[in-house]
Amino acid sequence: PPPDDALLVPRYDLMNRRRIGIWRPVQATRGCPYSCSFCSVTAFHRGDYRKRPIADVVRDVRAAKCNGSRHIAFIDDNIAADPEYCATLWEALIPEKIIWMSQGSLHLAEHPGLLKLARRSGCRMISVGIESLNEESLNSVSKAWNRPERYSEAISAFRANGIEVSTEMIIGFDPDDDSVFDRTRDFILSNRIAVP
Repeated sequence: PPPDDALLVPRYDLMNRRRIGIWRPVQATRGCPYSCSFCSVTAFHRGDYRKRPIADVVRDVRAAKCNGSRHIAFIDDNIAADPEYCATLWEALIPEKIIWMSQGSLHLAEHPGLLKLARRSGCRMISVGIESLNEESLNSVSKAWNRPERYSEAISAFRANGIEVSTEMIIGFDPDDDSVFDRTRDFILSNRIAVP
C-alpha cells in the first residue's frame, strides 16, 4: 500500500478535461465599487475594490494554461470597474492567447476602446448584472445607475465587438407585479441573450 503521505500529493493525471472541464479560474480583482443593497459582494467587501499586481495575474494565467487549457474564467466580481487597471491587464493578456470570461458592469459598453481591447485580449463573454427592467425596482436596491432604456444599446455594443453577454436578472423585487415574467422573457428573446 502507498505511504500515508502519498495521499497528500496532487494527482495531476486525474485533472483532465473530462473531469474538470476546460475553464480554469484566475482572479485579478476583488470587490466592486458599487453598493447595490441586495449584493453579497457589497456586504462582504463594503465597497472596497482591490486589484492584484498585473504580473501576478499573468503568472497565474500561465500556470492555469499549463494544465492544458487556454480558457480562463476570471472569477472577479467586476473586472472592469477600474478602466485604467483593466486596460493594462488586457494589454498584458494579449500575448497569452487565451479565451476568457468574467463579470463586469454595463458601464464597459460606454468605453468602445476598452471593448475592443477586451476582445483582443481574449474576452468572449461578460456576465452583467442587469437585475431588472423596472426602474422602481432598481431604485429600491440602490442600483438606479443601471438604465433599462440603454440595456439593448449596451448589449449591442458588446456584441459588435465579438463579446457575448450573460445577463444576471432578479424577478420578485417588491415593486414587481405579474407582468415581470412576460417583460423579462420578451427582453431576453428580443436581445437574443445567450446566457440569461
